[in-house]
Amino acid sequence: LKWRAQRRKERQENSNQIIPQAMFHNHKLEALYLQRHLLDELIRKNKINNIVAAQIRENINYNEIVLSLQSKH
Repeated sequence: LKWRAQRRKERQENSNQIIPQAMFHNHKLEALYLQRHLLDELIRKNKINNIVAAQIRENINYNEIVLSLQSKH
């Protein structure tokens, strides 16, 4: 029984090392998608003009590029 508990603990530690980074990456991507969706809604409702929307979209795209480069390292 002791070796089972040790094995379970090792698996848990290994998954803790792998999953958070993947989840962090996925949460960041989800946040970018949500930002795009909210931006589209603001444009549709005429809450912001096209110049501001273009600047925000550039920032979102930049963040996506940075995130994709970080995930490759």
